[in-house]
Amino acid sequence: MQGTNQLRKKALCIGINYLGHKGLHPLKGSVNDAHEVEKLLRDYYGYKPENIVILTDDNNEAARRPTRENIIKAMKELVKDAKPNDYLFFHYSGHGYRIHDDNGDESDKWDEAINPVDCMEKQESGQIVGYITDDEMHDIMVKPLPAGCRLTAIIDSCCSGTALDLPYVYSTGGEVKGVEPGNKSSFIPMILQS
Repeated sequence: MQGTNQLRKKALCIGINYLGHKGLHPLKGSVNDAHEVEKLLRDYYGYKPENIVILTDDNNEAARRPTRENIIKAMKELVKDAKPNDYLFFHYSGHGYRIHDDNGDESDKWDEAINPVDCMEKQESGQIVGYITDDEMHDIMVKPLPAGCRLTAIIDSCCSGTALDLPYVYSTGGEVKGVEPGNKSSFIPMILQS
């Protein structure tokens, strides 16, 4: 049994290629990305396979497909019972979307969103429905976290710049930043406090 002060490592990896999807063009490497990130977390960062959830649209098991319902359920499970010193990891590779901000919390007046495999395009307007907004992701994965719990999120999609609605945004000002050769890790630990 795990001690109460022992850190936990949990991860959620999502990859969606959208093959055969009506309204969104297919992607080629998103499912592979999810599996490669899962392998990286296991092999280099000590995450246990039983603590990593993978949702991909090449999976025929209904509970493992990246539908809106399954993604939200997995996000909630990721942060459930989070404790200080836990390491949580969220990875999404797939289409992103942006919609007009309806509650005034975005300085650019746009909400960012991710597109589950079951999102659809409205025929009359061409807009996507069934997405998961940054407001929802923030409420599900950021708000419940206790002080000292670390959540690393990598969101590989269009319109993902402020996808978790964090109080700080890191920008290189257009300058390309790199990782030094021979550096085993490109993850830079950073704790931001507001």
